[in-house]
Amino acid sequence: MLNHLVELEDVIRGILGLLDNPPNGLTTDEWTIVKELIQVLHPFEEATKVISGSKYMTTSIIIVIAQGHKNICEQMIKNNFRIKVINVLQELLNNMKHRDRWGTIENSKTLVRCTFLDPQF
Repeated sequence: MLNHLVELEDVIRGILGLLDNPPNGLTTDEWTIVKELIQVLHPFEEATKVISGSKYMTTSIIIVIAQGHKNICEQMIKNNFRIKVINVLQELLNNMKHRDRWGTIENSKTLVRCTFLDPQF
């Protein structure tokens, strides 16, 4: 949805410019934040597609995806994003590190076995 919004940025700005009493549009900084959030959320979108795919054994990829998301967020936090986007990344990381579900995934014998036995890993 955010991708579509960004694709229509020029159209939205143009239409707002034609109106006599336009509503407040997004500022240039807010458009930049939306574009940066698209980058941050893209890995989560891809993971959702993979997990939702009926062609995959999703149990075997849970550990890989969870660890991958932590690593990606840690790398993205080093990027030159706006402070609001950095705050979103920090919140994501904090939730991943402090949630019981995320913290014990690697300790699940069932998940470890499934990942180990999957030939794609």
